[in-house]
Amino acid sequence: HWPSALNVDRLLTCDTVATTPETKRRLAQEHRAAAVDMETFSIAGVCRDRGLPTHVVRVISDGVADELPP
Repeated sequence: HWPSALNVDRLLTCDTVATTPETKRRLAQEHRAAAVDMETFSIAGVCRDRGLPTHVVRVISDGVADELPP
């Protein structure tokens, strides 16, 4: 039985910070992702280049409605 706070879903990783709620929502909707992150981008690129499968476990601290500083 999984804890209720655990979510297994699609993660979008990109090379720029999604700072506004509107940007986060747009990116998530365009890519059918539950969350958007930047930190996994370089790791995923190395794995892709080497033909390695990639699985990511992330803890997201900002909510979709939170605006991040530039």
